Amino acid sequence: MRDPFYDVVLAAAELKLAAPREYEKLLVAVRLVEERCRNDLLSAEANVIFPVQGKAQLVTHLRQKLENCLQIKAETEARK
Repeated sequence: MRDPFYDVVLAAAELKLAAPREYEKLLVAVRLVEERCRNDLLSAEANVIFPVQGKAQLVTHLRQKLENCLQIKAETEARK
């Protein structure tokens, strides 16, 4: 099964190569969203903890993929 983030990772890799400064701004923004999601998780009531946890996990996963986009792209191209 194909990674649902694959197209995002490829676009991020292209952005990182073409516009590294703008790419870093994007990462800073995603890290801020990640921090807010983590804070929301820590303060979540019991009745909403699972959706909030899922959102926090998704944003963390996305940030990790964005940070490693060039490596992921290289690994994918090496398999072809």
